[in-house]
Amino acid sequence: MKEKDVLVPLLQFHDKLRSQTTLTTNSQLKDLVSNPSHINLYHLQGPQGFQWNQNLCATVRETNGMVSVRRYYITSSMESLLCCEIELLKKAQHENVLHYVDSFIEDNKFLWIVSEFVDGGTLTDIFEQLESIQFEESQLAYFVLMCLRGIHYLQSHGIPYELQSDCVLLSLSGHIKLSSLRNPSYYSRRSTVGTPYWLSPDYILNKSPTNDNVWSLGVMLWEAITGEPPYIEFPPIRALFVTITEGIPPLSSHLPLSGPLVDFLCKCTERNTAVRSSPSLLLEHPFLKHPSSPDQFATIIHQAQFFNNDWG
Repeated sequence: MKEKDVLVPLLQFHDKLRSQTTLTTNSQLKDLVSNPSHINLYHLQGPQGFQWNQNLCATVRETNGMVSVRRYYITSSMESLLCCEIELLKKAQHENVLHYVDSFIEDNKFLWIVSEFVDGGTLTDIFEQLESIQFEESQLAYFVLMCLRGIHYLQSHGIPYELQSDCVLLSLSGHIKLSSLRNPSYYSRRSTVGTPYWLSPDYILNKSPTNDNVWSLGVMLWEAITGEPPYIEFPPIRALFVTITEGIPPLSSHLPLSGPLVDFLCKCTERNTAVRSSPSLLLEHPFLKHPSSPDQFATIIHQAQFFNNDWG
């Protein structure tokens, strides 16, 4: 591919990020949410002051069970985004997708979105400790399988999603949930100031993305194996350029990896969208035939929490 064939779409991609439009909805926010009196069903834990788009914990007064809460200040520019998010959350019902519980408006100013509570952090928390801990191949197969099941469900139901490790939630019992079913304009990874290392070449080149979450899953697997995303040493725009022109760098032949794992990774990170495998095909791949159990995967979650709490 010639440099000029990459630079023009790359600049157009940068402009698209700056002026990205949102999904549209005809719904009014007040028509999608519960009665404001639902605020009395929950008791927030920790600081009570307003915190913008931050995950908070709350207890359900009737059961004393835990839930997760995000609160948003409602503005005219945000309302359409929030309507889209609630509609997506209500639509998604799968064991590997975070479960929506409730939403309501507080004082005509703040939107509460309540979801199930997941207590083990995110996949990023494990990635940040890969100098101290290491995945077993069966654990890699497990987290990939759980993510792939969620991706397959969302894609088959027409629910837009962008996979990255920050949005893969883990429970201390080893279960995995995809979170952040939001309008694409929310995603910080689409910012050229942020970390675009998960983006597929077809998306960057302004083509219709084909199984782009499969590409992102491959990049996450690559990071789990090597300890860093590919091209992390480059500034974001340079990383985008190299991703388009060269794809994902090959793994070292010195790594003790099975043939099925390497083949699975290659199928995920195939630049040719006509050849890149779909989630349904990948679910039958030999690499995923022998995943760890949730309990076995939970061991690495606990290890990551230990190092994050005691050494982070």
